Order: sequence, then C-alpha cells, then structure tokens
Amino acid sequence: MEKGEILGQIVGYVVTAWDADFSIWRVGLTHDPGEMKKYHEEKGRSTEHWKQWKTDTVTDAQHIRFYLTRSKGMQESTSDELDARRPVYVYIF
Repeated sequence: MEKGEILGQIVGYVVTAWDADFSIWRVGLTHDPGEMKKYHEEKGRSTEHWKQWKTDTVTDAQHIRFYLTRSKGMQESTSDELDARRPVYVYIF
C-alpha cells in the first residue's frame, strides 16, 4: 500500500479511536505482525486497538514511522531488523 494512503488511514484511525492523542500510541515495523503482537501481549501491553499495514518498501515503512514519531508524537515501539527482500508492516497500538 502507498505510504500516503497508509498515513491517512493511521491518522484517521487514531483521531476516531482515541481523541486524537497520538502520544499514547506506539508505532513499529516488523516482518511478522502476528509474532510482534504476541510479543507485546506477553509484555502485558494492551493490543485491543492493534492495526497493521503492509508497506511497499522498507524505506516507506521507515518514513511512516519517522513522521508519526517526530511530527505526531507517537511512541516508537519495538521493531525488527528489516530485510528489504521481505514484506514489511507498519503497526500501531
């Protein structure tokens, strides 16, 4: 999915799901969103509002994370070491 479209969906979701307070949200990157969600649940973190998007490239995923952490104030979450040959997902919760 194109990074502008992903950013629009993330911003829209946060605004409607939780009073537009981006600072209480986490954003991360992973190749395996199922395993990453499980990891956070095992750490005692609520994943009730978990959402994920498949990006076109690692660079797009990194730009999305950068924008959400620097411009919107989201917390940076755990991320995998990324391999450009594998699908990359942006996740929030």
